[in-house]
Amino acid sequence: DGLRAVRLAERAVRLDRRDAWALSVAGHIQSFLKKNFTVAMEMFDQALQINPNCAVAWARSAVTLAYVGRGEEALVRVRNAMRLSPFDQQSFSFCTTNGMASVVAGRDDEALGWLLKAGAAVPEARTAVQRGAFCRLVSDAAAARGAVARRHAAGRAAAVVGSGTGVRSPARGRWRGLAHGREIT
Repeated sequence: DGLRAVRLAERAVRLDRRDAWALSVAGHIQSFLKKNFTVAMEMFDQALQINPNCAVAWARSAVTLAYVGRGEEALVRVRNAMRLSPFDQQSFSFCTTNGMASVVAGRDDEALGWLLKAGAAVPEARTAVQRGAFCRLVSDAAAARGAVARRHAAGRAAAVVGSGTGVRSPARGRWRGLAHGREIT
């Protein structure tokens, strides 16, 4: 429940305004759920002032930077998170963030590689492979279509849509995808 997540994150920050991890989670919730990117980045920056080695702050701020179209900055941040926590249990999410930031930065070949790596690391992390499958790769559309075909073979809900690729949301019955970092429907 999104509202509950917001309330709990805000409460955690109120309980300890010097907890870099709590600030990082609250920042991610501000970004992902509330679409309040400015507040999110302020929280991440505060977390990194408190603890410059907080991999969560580096990684989640990278996601937010990718959301707002700052792909190159996002790549720097997520790679710093990977350097700080190379054996992190959530390292597949670092790969996903690298892929998303690479799409935004226009590095389509890198994006597919990172997203497929994330999917291979945690096969049940469907969103990572789906993102890789529906990244429209101008330089290698066949690779994107191959990723989609592998998703179909595994019984997943990815498909080629028009000249790009997309994924069907079973809950909403709609097709969504990315083309050069822009959402298409």
